[in-house]
Amino acid sequence: MRKNSHFSGQPLYGQVTKLLDKSKVLQFSREKGGERYTKRFNCWIHLVVMLYAVIMRFDSLREITASLLAETRKLAHLGISFKIGRSTLADANKRRSEAIFESIYRDLYATYRHVLSSDGLMEVRIQNVEFTKQKKDGETIRHKSRIITYVDAKKRKLVSLLTNDMESDPEEIVAIYRQRWEIELLFKQMKQNFPLKYFYGESANAIKVQIWVTLIANLLLMVMQKGLTRKWSFSGLATMVRITLMYYVDFYSLFNNPEREWEVILSEATGAPPEPSLFD
Repeated sequence: MRKNSHFSGQPLYGQVTKLLDKSKVLQFSREKGGERYTKRFNCWIHLVVMLYAVIMRFDSLREITASLLAETRKLAHLGISFKIGRSTLADANKRRSEAIFESIYRDLYATYRHVLSSDGLMEVRIQNVEFTKQKKDGETIRHKSRIITYVDAKKRKLVSLLTNDMESDPEEIVAIYRQRWEIELLFKQMKQNFPLKYFYGESANAIKVQIWVTLIANLLLMVMQKGLTRKWSFSGLATMVRITLMYYVDFYSLFNNPEREWEVILSEATGAPPEPSLFD
């Protein structure tokens, strides 16, 4: 049987985790005491397991550990070479500081922010305006403002911002607005694709660990999406990644041309010699 035309020597999940720096993950953990009293379940394996759970949208520790058993051979190359029980994962979520995962996320963002940025150069137009209001006693109140207009490259339209900040650099004001908007979009994206309906622990630390890992998963998929030539909605990409996460397929080959395998099959079927007939 011939191999899939998108075949890769490792599962797609291994390609996702390649964006992480294992040495840095363990360094952050050691600096914050996350490797104390740890024999085998270090922070790297903890992160790999939690990322796997978040991307697959598992609902419980039982689902996570059962799936790990089923995918043992595929996960071994990531360092998961031993059975991980529910209590092991639950204890790690409770005891390993969530600040470690925050550091991992912030480091990843600093590393890949240039990839995620949509535009380095931006032109703005400034228009000074004055609003007046007549009070009952005849006094006139004057309020000076300015309208800052810039081009939104993604939406291909002009955006106008009204501000009474007459001192700050216009590009700084635009950046603040865009960052605020990006935060809203980020949480909308996470809610749609990585819904936090079920937590893998009851402690505050466990919940925060899961939230940071969800942010990490979201960022990694955004970085991979940027490397594609074919346009995908983020929701479509996240769903497809979840379906094929443990398949031996190359991410960029599959997501740039998901129809290729069907084209190969049809081509082979069309070029095949006709089946012999009993009546010829």
